[in-house]
Order: sequence, then C-alpha cells, then structure tokens
Amino acid sequence: MYYPNNDNCWKTRCCPWYCKGDKGDKGDPGPAGPMGPMGPQGIRGVTGATGADSTVPGPMGPMGPQGIQGVTGATGADSTVPGPMGPQGPQGIRGVTGATGADSTVPGPIGPMGPMGPQGIRGVTGATGADSTVPGPIGPMGPQGIRGVTGATGADSTVPGPVGPEGPQGAEGLQGPQGIEGPQGPQGAEGAQGVQGIEGPIGPQGIQGLVGPIGPQGLIGPEGPQGIRGEIGPTGPQGLEGPEGPQGIQGEVGPTGADLSGSLIPYSTGLPFAIFMHANQHPHSVGFGVHGELPHPLIDGTLEVADGLIAGFPFFTARDSVITDMGVSMMTIEDVDLGAASANMYMQLFSKTTTPRFVAIPGTKVVMTPPLTGNVTKGATFENIVNNLNIPVAAGTRLMLIIHKDLTQEDSTKSIVAMMSGSVNLRSV
Repeated sequence: MYYPNNDNCWKTRCCPWYCKGDKGDKGDPGPAGPMGPMGPQGIRGVTGATGADSTVPGPMGPMGPQGIQGVTGATGADSTVPGPMGPQGPQGIRGVTGATGADSTVPGPIGPMGPMGPQGIRGVTGATGADSTVPGPIGPMGPQGIRGVTGATGADSTVPGPVGPEGPQGAEGLQGPQGIEGPQGPQGAEGAQGVQGIEGPIGPQGIQGLVGPIGPQGLIGPEGPQGIRGEIGPTGPQGLEGPEGPQGIQGEVGPTGADLSGSLIPYSTGLPFAIFMHANQHPHSVGFGVHGELPHPLIDGTLEVADGLIAGFPFFTARDSVITDMGVSMMTIEDVDLGAASANMYMQLFSKTTTPRFVAIPGTKVVMTPPLTGNVTKGATFENIVNNLNIPVAAGTRLMLIIHKDLTQEDSTKSIVAMMSGSVNLRSV
C-alpha cells in the first residue's frame, strides 16, 4: 500500500480510504419508498338529487375528516386518578424525506405504520341502481369511535371471583422412573423362640484312651452297705473254733457284663504325610508315632517290606489273641481344593508269620468317612470305628498297620497333607 505525499494521491496508484476520489456516475434509482400517510379529509360535496326510490339508501360515502378536539374537561375530585383517555388527535404534517442511504440499491427498513386518518364527511347519496332490490357494495370502514368512559370499580377488586367448574380428568401420565432405594429400616423386634428340635442320635463310641497315671489316694469314704458274700478263699490255717454266725441272704445272679477284656494298641503317624491323588503312590506303614511309605506297591492284598527302618514297624504278638475292635481318625492340616479328584481313605492290618511277605487280614479294612473330594478345609476329620470283630491272631504273628486309598477319580496334579491315628484291640484267648 502507498500513502499520500503532501495530501495528494499518487497517479495510477491505490489511494487510502481517506483520499477523496472523482465523482462517480449517477446510480440507478432506488426502490419505491413506503406509502405516505393519508391526506386530510376533503370538503363535503353537494347533496345529490333524490333517487327514484328514496326509501332505499344509496351507497356509503367516503369517510369524513376528523372532528376538532374537544375542550379539556374540568379536573376530577381526585387528581391522582387519571381521567379517561381523550380522543385521538389529527394526523401530523408529513416530515421531510430523509437523505439517501450509503447504498441506494438496498431498500431501507419498512417504517412504522402511520396513525389512521380522521373519518371523512358522509358523501351525497348516489343515484338508485338499476335493480333496487340488490344491495350495493359495502362502503369503507368508518373511523374508530371515541373511547368510552371507564366503568366504575367493582365492590372489592381484591376478592377473586368464584372458582370455575372442575375440568375433566387428564389422561394418565407415563410411569416415572423407579425411585432410589430408601435407607434400611430399623431392626424388627426379636421373634419368639422356636420349638426345640428333636434330639439327634447318639454318636459312635470314641476310641478308648490310654490308661492315665494313678491319682493320689482319696479320703476314706463313709462305710458302705454290706457287700455280697464273696467266694470262699483258700483254706487258711486252722483257727480257733468261733461261734457260729448268722447265715446271710443269697443275692440274685447279675447280668452278664460286656466283654471289655483285651489290650488297646495305639498307632500314630506322628508327623504329617502327603496323599497324592494318583495310582502310583505306595501305602504308608504306621507305627507308634512314626510312618513311612513302603518301597513296593500293594499287589493282590500282598505287601513286600524290605529290610530297613520300616521293617521294624510291625507289632509282634506274644500269645494267641482275637482282634475285637478297630478305629481310625485322619485330620487335614491345610486348605486344598481337590477339584474332581476323589478317593476313599482306609486303614488295614497285614500279618506275617513264616512267609516273606505281609498279607492283608480279611475283615480289618476300616474305610474312613466322608470320602476325600472337593474343597477340603484345614482341620477336616475323616473317621470310622468297627466293633464286634472276632478275627483270630496266632502267637508269634507280626502285625503291620497301613493307611492307603482307593481312587475313584484320579488327578495327578492334586495332593493333600494330613495326620493319622488309630488303635486295635486284642483280647487274649
């Protein structure tokens, strides 16, 4: 861009906006302006001649000029209250046409509508038409009349009118969204105590414990009633002949007591042992607080025990005996999920006399309940007791107790750790 030098524009150069150029050609005429206001009412014309039928009115004449504004009335009693609106004044003189806008080709905005002119004087009745029974065309609308006086104020404008009649009931709206759950209510009163349940069955008899140490001697109790006469003892030395005493009453024969004779032989693994849920694990031999896995599997009810520590676990019987009772209990020491794997754990006695191998004693297999499967928690117990056995054992027999499993569903990735204890009751014969 070039700027002027000494307030003159360079020739053939672009001049700034403040440099005045040559007068341009006359532009095209702009669009027609808005219609001006209605002119003043004309003078009333001469009354025309009476028509052929004076009873039929002629067409309505043009609107007459607006009347002169009346004299202002006297001020009312209360000057703070405005009086009624006066009649509309005559139309003002038309103003001077404004200057043409910057761009005469663009029409300006439409101006506001001017006020309605005054009503003209009623024209002369025209001549009667050819057919007087047909009404002539409707004349132009007359001017608006003067506003009437404001009516008196009602008795009490502050009191609302009577309530209108109740409208018809609307259609039922859509169901709204469910509300937010309210807070928990207070705890209800404690209910009445329920009926006592039926007493459960008596559980199985527990394993007989070891004989405890002899306690201190108690105080001498009161003298009891005379007991039943005992059996005659061996003949003592001949004493002096005493006086003959009275004969006692002979008692009834008592019932036969339970046969609780025999010796309870306890067994225990001592330390925990692992149970693998696959078929390749060998049985465990259990001694008195010790255990060990046998080096050979159980084949057709026969076990082979090599020389070594486990060979010393079997128990040697000193006389002919009878196995009358057996009991076993196993407890897990960890939480384990065995999944689909399952097995039945059992304890069994094996015997050996002159043969080199131990053979299972029929009737001594004690299966623990429940089965070992699923999610096993720490401290779970698996037990069983078998009574009223009558299995003879000859003197000089070596008895070995083993703990093993019968797999019902194998899974080589699963195992569990547990401890076991048991007992066998032998009665001499």
